[in-house]
Amino acid sequence: MDAREAYTIIKEQMNEDFILYFWESEDCYIYPGEGNTVNTIDKRTGEIGFLWFPQYMDIDMKPVYVEEVYDDFSSYLEDGAEDRLAKGYASIWDELIRFEQALKECSGSDKNLYQKFVDKYRVFESKLRLEIMRIITEEGLSMPPYLKGTEDKFYMLKPFMVRNGYTISMTDKRWEPQ
Repeated sequence: MDAREAYTIIKEQMNEDFILYFWESEDCYIYPGEGNTVNTIDKRTGEIGFLWFPQYMDIDMKPVYVEEVYDDFSSYLEDGAEDRLAKGYASIWDELIRFEQALKECSGSDKNLYQKFVDKYRVFESKLRLEIMRIITEEGLSMPPYLKGTEDKFYMLKPFMVRNGYTISMTDKRWEPQ
């Protein structure tokens, strides 16, 4: 079974609007499950299973880059609904931060793989940020006084993100659903 076939199964199994990546190990593909589990797809048989935390913490795995993931994400964003833009931006921002950190810590062929993800996430982040800034400008959403004049692309989006049900994480620079 190849990664594209696995992605098709993952889309059918997951109850999410979109996914941005999944993982693979030597024997299986891995994607989020319920609670403290991950789901697995055996590469040879296609059999679906699951692992509990911390079982999967010892598995050597890496993210899988499949272009169809981003085609589907683009399709999800196409209608331009604000709630979709906000959810998409929050997700892309989180993954961009996570993968940029992983990129700093890896080497060799993994570095190339993580760079591919970072590059793709930067493109999406930029497009989404520009669209959100257009909405903020057109609708005259006001910035809180302490943010006026900021050039920080994270905080510049706060009026839009808050209006669409997100708040700033208290521990790091991430968007969380309210």
